Amino acid sequence: MAAAVLKALSARGVLPERYAILEVSADLRDRQRAELDRLAAELRERVVWLERLPERPLAGVI
Repeated sequence: MAAAVLKALSARGVLPERYAILEVSADLRDRQRAELDRLAAELRERVVWLERLPERPLAGVI
């Protein structure tokens, strides 16, 4: 799903500076990584993997 979101945002010219992902399931995290690895570097470079929610508030979609 993250790959599709990044592609759609790119097509509309509204890519965020960073796209943070917190995935607690190891299996789903591996699947997401595999899918994201197929994206162009311009999109992949924006992805940040989180181990836990940051202490500071974040703006985005959960």
